[in-house]
This record gives sequence, structure tokens and C-alpha cells, in this order.
Amino acid sequence: MSSSFPESTQLLGYSPRISIMAGLGLAQIGEFSFVLAKVGCSEGLLPNTDYQSFLAASIISMIATPFLINIAPKLGYFLQSLFTSKPNEEVTETGADGEIYKLNNHVIVVGYGLNSRNLSRVLRAVQLPYVVLEINAETIRRGKADGERIIYGDGTRREVLHHIGVGRASVLVVAISDPAAVRRIVGQIRQLNSNIHIIVRTRYVAEIKDLMNLGANEVIPEEFETSIEIFSRVLDRYSVARNIIERQISKIRRLGYEMLRSHSLPIIQTTGLPSALDGTSTETIYLDQLRRLLVKPFHK
Repeated sequence: MSSSFPESTQLLGYSPRISIMAGLGLAQIGEFSFVLAKVGCSEGLLPNTDYQSFLAASIISMIATPFLINIAPKLGYFLQSLFTSKPNEEVTETGADGEIYKLNNHVIVVGYGLNSRNLSRVLRAVQLPYVVLEINAETIRRGKADGERIIYGDGTRREVLHHIGVGRASVLVVAISDPAAVRRIVGQIRQLNSNIHIIVRTRYVAEIKDLMNLGANEVIPEEFETSIEIFSRVLDRYSVARNIIERQISKIRRLGYEMLRSHSLPIIQTTGLPSALDGTSTETIYLDQLRRLLVKPFHK
């Protein structure tokens, strides 16, 4: 079992940890089995004693499912360590894989969703060294087709993190939707590199405290940034000066999201806001455009 399991997992494009967790989540009996068992019993194919045993086993499996799902992450990590013993067997070699060992002061991006794709595009444009870690085989194929420096590997495993040079990296960005995996990645990387700057994208504000305690430097919850974007656009619609909008955003961020975590939001004083709103309109002009406007009349 230990030799064939990792191979079948690689064919599906997922790590053993993910497969174990999915298997535990699907371990309970399905509803269609009850239909088959009932028909088999009525047709004499299944003795009544076996049918009763089947019902008992089915009920036990359904009762056990919530507990299995609860322990699935920890059990997945444990069994993965047994099935995959080679140091780098879970990292897919690429043509540029040798360059990973030469990376220094680089950015590690875990996950290749929309946020990570935009980040990678910017890092590539400004020529900063980086590497992307992903476990979805199809996503990796698409990334490589676009010329992305992306490799296959589970960021929860220490040997994979060593392979991508976590000890030499300067910044880690975690942008995946697996809360248990995110916490494990942050905790392990903080132990492996005490100086690395860890930025985590999470879904909810409630997860900020735990991630910060594990060693994250910055935690950016999606619901928080969405709320900022919403009130920024509302204020902009009412022609509020951009510096006032930025001031409100800065105040919220300085409070460390405490306003959004509390049930009652503290009042932020905005002295002079009514007068600022009266007849206010703003427009952005780039410096080179302004220079042309100022210089052009003198050439007439």
C-alpha cells in the first residue's frame, strides 16, 4: 500500500495529504447503498441478518464521519510522512529547477490563484526573484505554458520548503484556501527562518489573531479588503477628496482591524469633513502631462 499510494496520488495531481483528507471525508456509506441493500434483501440476495448488520455498520459510519473529518488534517499530515519518505520526491523537477537552489533574497508564493498570478506578474515585471509552489497539476501546466516559475509541491512539508530555499528567502506570501494548511505553513516557516517576512491572505478577520501568533507579519483578510474597497468607492462617488479617503483607510489599518472585529465600531473623528465635501472635486494628473501643459504655451 505504501508503494502504490503515492503513485496513484501523483496520477490525480494531488499530494497524499489531500487524498487522505478527501478519503476520510467520503468514508461514510452512500444513500444509494441503502436502496441496493433493500432491493437485495427483498429479492433474497441478501439475508436478513446480513441486512441488519449492514444497517448497523452504515449508521456507525455516518456517526463517525464528523469526527473523521475533524481529525483528517492531522491524520493526513501523519500518514503523508509515512508514505513519502524521500526528501524531495514531492517536488516536480522542471527545466529551471536548478535555478531554485541559486535563489537568494527571493519571494516564495504558495498557491497560484488570482492573487498569486497578479503578484507573480508584478514580480516578473520588476525582475525580483521568486518561486511559486502549487499542488494542482493542471494549474502548474498552465503556469508553465505562460513561462511561470512554478513547481509542484506541498508547502506544508519541511523538505519541500527546504528545496525552494526557505532559509534564504526574504518574503513568503501564502494565498491558499485551506485554513489548516495555512496555519501549518506559517508555523513551520517561522521556525525555519526567523527573519522572513510572512504575508498571509485569509478569508475572514477572525483568523488574524491565530495567524499572527503563529508568526505571520501581515494578515490580509478578503472581507476586510472588500469592505475598504466598498467604502472607498462610496466616498469617491460623493466626491470626497482622495487624501481624506486614504486617511480613513490608514486609520482602520493602524488599528489592526480591531474595528471590524468588534461588535460596535469606534467613531473616527473627521474634523472639517462637511466643509471639505462642499463643492469638492478631485482629478489626477500625471507629472509628464502637467509638464507638457506648462511648457507648450511657451513654444507658441
